[in-house]
Amino acid sequence: LGLILDEIEKRRKAEAARADLIEFCRQMQPDYKVGKHHRILAAALQEVVKGNILRLIITLPPRHGKTELASKKLVPWFVGQDPSQSVIFATYNQMYADDIGRHVRNLMRMPVYNQIFPNTQLRKGGAAADRIETTANGLMVFVGQGGPLTGRGAHLLLIDDPVKGVEDSNSPSARNKLWEWFT
Repeated sequence: LGLILDEIEKRRKAEAARADLIEFCRQMQPDYKVGKHHRILAAALQEVVKGNILRLIITLPPRHGKTELASKKLVPWFVGQDPSQSVIFATYNQMYADDIGRHVRNLMRMPVYNQIFPNTQLRKGGAAADRIETTANGLMVFVGQGGPLTGRGAHLLLIDDPVKGVEDSNSPSARNKLWEWFT
């Protein structure tokens, strides 16, 4: 009876994590701290995933969990919903993009992720830090500013910290270079 109850509880938790981004975060990272702003942000991100919000700009102070929730956790949760979807994650340099890609890949390799999203599997040989493929032909690309995006499309495009710091943000030439790459 205990084994049956454990299995029922695992299934209940998996269903909750599939339906709710915050619950997904908690299951993937049991020490994940949830504040009111995280709940508000997660609700908005879920509306993006549903297609009810087409463009979302997030402005919160540094170290308030924007990247953790909107990049590191949203990408695997989004692809888990439909493993044939494509994501582009763009940021100020390739090294940082690769860090996010590795984090996403490592989450998607965890047994708990497989329990939550059993139909989402990584393609063998398709899990580099900058490019992760699913067996359902989904693709997650992680690229730094100026990196190759020509001809790529995505069901979800995330731009996280496109400018490295104050010096670049105050530079008209750096801003123009970023805009040219983006457009």
